[in-house]
Amino acid sequence: FHTNTQLQQTLPHTIMVKKESSLRNLMTTTKREPSLRNLMTTKKESSLRNLVSNIGTGINNKREQLRELRKQGSIKNMVANMQNNKKVRATIQTCQLHPNPDYEELGCLHFKYAGDSMEQAMAEAIATDRPIMIVFQELPGCRTCLKFGQDVLSHPLIVEAAETLFVPIVVNNRGITPGDSSVLDFYREPRLNNPVVRFVSGKTGKDISARVSDGNWTVGALAKSMVEALEPKVQEKNLYLDLLSKEESARDRKLEATFAMSCFWVGEVEFADLNGVLGTKAGWIGNHEVVRVTYDPEIISYANLVKAAIEKDIASTIFCETDAERTEAEETMAAVAATATHQSQSSSLVQQLQQNDVFRGDGDPKHALRGTTLRYVPLTALQAAKANRCISRGEALESLSPRQLVLFRAYTDKWMNNKTIDMEETVDVPIMEAWTTVK
Repeated sequence: FHTNTQLQQTLPHTIMVKKESSLRNLMTTTKREPSLRNLMTTKKESSLRNLVSNIGTGINNKREQLRELRKQGSIKNMVANMQNNKKVRATIQTCQLHPNPDYEELGCLHFKYAGDSMEQAMAEAIATDRPIMIVFQELPGCRTCLKFGQDVLSHPLIVEAAETLFVPIVVNNRGITPGDSSVLDFYREPRLNNPVVRFVSGKTGKDISARVSDGNWTVGALAKSMVEALEPKVQEKNLYLDLLSKEESARDRKLEATFAMSCFWVGEVEFADLNGVLGTKAGWIGNHEVVRVTYDPEIISYANLVKAAIEKDIASTIFCETDAERTEAEETMAAVAATATHQSQSSSLVQQLQQNDVFRGDGDPKHALRGTTLRYVPLTALQAAKANRCISRGEALESLSPRQLVLFRAYTDKWMNNKTIDMEETVDVPIMEAWTTVK
């Protein structure tokens, strides 16, 4: 009983102690759990932060690498563009015209030889299989001599032909040096004379084309004599010189005719096909799209021009300036209308130009040509007409000189590198004026 009584007294105390101990453990555990959670959360967050940081560092490193590669690529492109632009500039400089530093009478033509070096010139002519071009000029000279230098010996195509297809020599017809006197005597040229140009064989020294003199100091006369002096195979490769001869020789006799059609871009291309057409201009008369054609009447008559225009369907209306033209156009129309192919054509296509029928040039002439960088290359009117036709039909540009082709390629390279060209267009601008813009 006593033992039971003690057990009864001590048991509650033991139970209470155990309860207290459990409560303390529970409280301790409860307190620890948030700490554990926090610790785990902290570790996770730290790991995530490290992971994100590492990813960010990797991305930044990649970005830096990409930036570096881009910089290197940009530098390479920049260097390449600079080198290309340098080449383009050097190429263009070879085509620029520079006045002769010694005498205005020699224009922009630079001579390697004079009368004292005639033998060396003949040796070079034989070695290169080129004729000799002898320019007899009074240095310094009179107004005629100056004009010949400014107008003829400064024409870009004459200069190019003289420097590349011939061996040019200048002889001062004052006969100051023994060499000049010797050449003057050999060719029986008078001293203190107006300009004379002769083309002679390098082997024999004899004339191989017409002597340019006696008031015929023109680009046309000189170009014609140049063509005559060249071998046929050389002429074929340098068609530009023959075109220049035809265009300039007809300067004082050329005429104009005006035709309306559905599209003057087509008209310009079709008229450029005709032998004797020297140039075309697209424009408007009233509401009509027209092409004004410049032609050489010695090569193609007005009647044949009208006939060709009708057959090519580029003459919905023929504008006549005189009664004679109207009569000729109507007669041609009647003859063409009688053929089976053009039964529908009638004389109603002929119209007399009135005072208020003013020709207005279009803002986009030579449409095919202007679609290329050839619009910056100086051309003669005939060259432009031929080139516009060739580009329209995808044909070779045979009407251009080698230097003009060099400019065309250089401007194309410049456009490809920079997507811009800081120059004015030269379409329908006279070639000597346009060549001053070559830069």
